[in-house]
Amino acid sequence: MRPDLAGWRRERLPVLPLGRPLRVAPDWVCELVSASNARRDRVEKVRLYHRAGVGHYWLLPPEEASLTVLRHEPDGYKVALVASGAERVSAAPFEGLEFSVDELLGEEPA
Repeated sequence: MRPDLAGWRRERLPVLPLGRPLRVAPDWVCELVSASNARRDRVEKVRLYHRAGVGHYWLLPPEEASLTVLRHEPDGYKVALVASGAERVSAAPFEGLEFSVDELLGEEPA
């Protein structure tokens, strides 16, 4: 299964390898959830990414203009943040950045 977006901390992967598939699990994954893939993203991929040790899993359904941030814990992912619309948030693993869900979806800030 391929994520829509993935990222690695430079300490773990200073240079992105050229070959595919990548053998290093991402530190962060974001899935753009649509009605046609909701079950897969919210059930199957949650289990898969947790087993692989992905530290942060974001679920971003554009139709809902919401963001759910899941944080890896030994016994499963825990909800770390839920946000929507123009609400300003800072979400792991990007704690140094502040943004809104609308901005993530390409909307102009209010």
